[in-house]
Amino acid sequence: DGADEHCMVRAEAFSGELGDEQPFRCGAFAAALLVMDFHAHLSSEAEIIGLLGGTWDATRRELQVQVAFPVRELPPDQVAAGEGGARADGSVDVEMDPEGEVEVRETIREMGLVCVGWYHSHPRFQPQPSILDTRSQLNYQKVYEEPTSGLQPFVGAIVSPFDAEGAPGGGAASQISYFYVQCTDAGLAARLPIGGNPLEYGHVAKEVAVEVSSAGDLAGVLESVKVLSERYCGLDTRTDFEEAWRPAGGLGGAGGGEPLPALEKMMVSLGERLPATWGKASRLGFLRGIKGIVSSAWMRGNAQARQAVVEKNLRSEEH
Repeated sequence: DGADEHCMVRAEAFSGELGDEQPFRCGAFAAALLVMDFHAHLSSEAEIIGLLGGTWDATRRELQVQVAFPVRELPPDQVAAGEGGARADGSVDVEMDPEGEVEVRETIREMGLVCVGWYHSHPRFQPQPSILDTRSQLNYQKVYEEPTSGLQPFVGAIVSPFDAEGAPGGGAASQISYFYVQCTDAGLAARLPIGGNPLEYGHVAKEVAVEVSSAGDLAGVLESVKVLSERYCGLDTRTDFEEAWRPAGGLGGAGGGEPLPALEKMMVSLGERLPATWGKASRLGFLRGIKGIVSSAWMRGNAQARQAVVEKNLRSEEH
């Protein structure tokens, strides 16, 4: 029907009935969730993106998301134009830098893993896929389709760190949803044109159930925190971590409904993804380490931004 490709789509749950079963079990390591969540919090004004590495057991039909690999985004002026020739805006469009994607895929192979998914953020709106997202997901599924079984072991994840509606129950934890594009009409699907809307050609967006299956490499999380903090601290789209955040329904029991600075909101969200077996001291130590890394990088980034403004004003005065 020519719908705007940025229109959100409600992913339906698999019913479990014959013909509407989730095609594979899906688990995720806490380490992968931590990196996705942290990455999404760094950019409140533009989407971020990355790939998911893990394992696929065809016999057991079990996919495990073990590691999240952030990928550099293309600058907004290099993202492909949308419908009608309109230039893409980084706040609602994101594409991987091709060289960065190649580098990450090579890293996944070197680690003995396979690419099992991708993730991106919806900074200030619901983590439901857009029509564009469903097309991207379907394209990935076709690339990873197994010729013998026809299975397509690839999942999409969307992280929503600053949505006004907040997490279920009014908490500060980011919402993370997982989706898959299911074919419901093979004949109609075969007529899907390049760049077409899959939902108009025999496909539906389905919600994938994911269980946290292991802690994973939490030391690697800290390394990702360092790299990402340095990458984003100087960008114009970086999050203002002093900005107050409050979900539409308040924070319930957290903070008595008072707004949280964005930095504290992020720490609450990350804390909810740490292994339940960790003691209080381990949790606090890990989170303080992350907070210190981010705060230091953001101080440098803010100082550089102020200096850039001063220099710009001086140049203007000279002319």
